[in-house]
Amino acid sequence: MDARITTFLTICQTMNFTKAARKLALSQPAVTQQIHSLEAEFGVSLFDRTSRAITLTVAGRLLRDVSVTQADDEALLRSQMRRTEEQPPLTLGATRTIADFAVAKPLAGFLGRHPESRIRLKVDNTRSLLSAIRDGVVQCALVEGSYDPTLFDAMPWRSEEYLAVCAASHQFPAEPRMLGDLLGERLIIREPGSGTRQIMEDVLRLENHSLSQFPHVTEVGSMMTVLECVEQDAGVSFMYRLAAEQGIASGALRVLPLRGFPLYHDFTMVWNRGSRFADRYRSLCRELNG
Repeated sequence: MDARITTFLTICQTMNFTKAARKLALSQPAVTQQIHSLEAEFGVSLFDRTSRAITLTVAGRLLRDVSVTQADDEALLRSQMRRTEEQPPLTLGATRTIADFAVAKPLAGFLGRHPESRIRLKVDNTRSLLSAIRDGVVQCALVEGSYDPTLFDAMPWRSEEYLAVCAASHQFPAEPRMLGDLLGERLIIREPGSGTRQIMEDVLRLENHSLSQFPHVTEVGSMMTVLECVEQDAGVSFMYRLAAEQGIASGALRVLPLRGFPLYHDFTMVWNRGSRFADRYRSLCRELNG
């Protein structure tokens, strides 16, 4: 990759010429000269320097988005070329709900059919995984939440029921029939950035409600802990049926028959838009769904 692009992407990460120069072990004048060279070549300004803090121009954002995908592809291509006799390693991301309840068996089946494959699984929430793809740490990911289609290409993996649950023994003042009937309850939710939480917030917004209307909100970074809290009658929650089905089957949880529920939402495989390895990611998505 052009050294000027590497310098440009490093500045995009730090948004500071001095920090970028230090990270690249270059002088600040050398960094500035490389950016001026890029701007002269494209005939546009890449950074707005009118204030103390630099920002990307529209052209700068476009170059960043294209260059991030190229850098990620180049890293994977170099790895593949170094191992012409082996399948190159691939880091697959999965949200916590998908990792805990959906992907283990399909992934085990894939590895059984392709013993030569080398796959690393990174588990995090949707927001962090999307950022990791842009940073080249993860090549593709199975996510629940939304993504920017101008930055990512995608393929649906599977569709799942999304519902409201409480402990089987929970007593309501009156049996809830609508989302608004739960506003007096303690809500157990995932952390910001989680796809499970994002869907719930979107549904609340459509019903002209918000998290701030719940008197007590408890954020938990693990779906297993959310489940345990709800089963122990610490509050109500919203989640995918595949996460709740064991508790439902055992009688520890019950589904709340709210108007408009259950919803159906896609789990989606995403990767950098325009990646030359898109066919590989699509093939993996199809096999994990097989």
